[in-house]
Amino acid sequence: MPPLHNAALITGASSGIGLAWARALAGEGRPLVLIARRRDRLEALAASVSVPCLIIDLDLAEHDAPARVMRAVEEADVQVSTAVLCAGFGWYGPFAEAPRERLVQMVDLGCRGVLELCHRLLPGMLARKEGELVVISSVGALLPTPRLGTYAAVKCFELVFMETLYEELRGTGVKALVVCPGPTRTGFAEIAGVNGEAAGPLTIEADAVVRAGRRAIGRRPVVFVGPTTGLTAFLTRFVPRRLVVWLSGIFTRNLGRRGTRA
Repeated sequence: MPPLHNAALITGASSGIGLAWARALAGEGRPLVLIARRRDRLEALAASVSVPCLIIDLDLAEHDAPARVMRAVEEADVQVSTAVLCAGFGWYGPFAEAPRERLVQMVDLGCRGVLELCHRLLPGMLARKEGELVVISSVGALLPTPRLGTYAAVKCFELVFMETLYEELRGTGVKALVVCPGPTRTGFAEIAGVNGEAAGPLTIEADAVVRAGRRAIGRRPVVFVGPTTGLTAFLTRFVPRRLVVWLSGIFTRNLGRRGTRA
């Protein structure tokens, strides 16, 4: 493979928001670094676009995954100018009943993995005085949510981490953005074990998340996407925290679907 410059690295590229973001950037002629566990899906995506693609099939929850990503990028002589970190999953149910290994993987993927990839990618971007770091969080970052507590905590980490990074990078030429969508039509609900129809007409398409994120990059640290996310962000500033947790618990009480633990 020849050297790839101005490439976009996308995690979780095999489906959902990551897939939509990959297609949008390929439409601009950007070379892609596609990362996910399912190689067959990545190969299908690479075959469907007309730009060079580097495929890295691995599980980003594994402890050495970020180092392996960077090693593959360096060996292929790829210059990453944009990183869109979409990989993540959830688990619905009482914390005490959750598989411990699955919860730890969730934290490793959404917290340690995001932090380490950003830390490894930033030096090159800072040296070139340009670059984009985008993390896909969730409106759930604002809501301590019973039965989805670990997921909400991971998304809260991503939100706070990227907001602070935005401020630290001001004036460097490197842009940071965290995108917080509401319920989105992806494979998340099936993996998390929740009723994907619970949000009904409030569910948005992955393409809408991409469009909102691309408009916001460089203009603000965070963008909330969806018909109710802005209102949720506003209300959680004024409603007592204890009431927010209680209301979230009511909403999620009957959210699960039997037999769908991932």
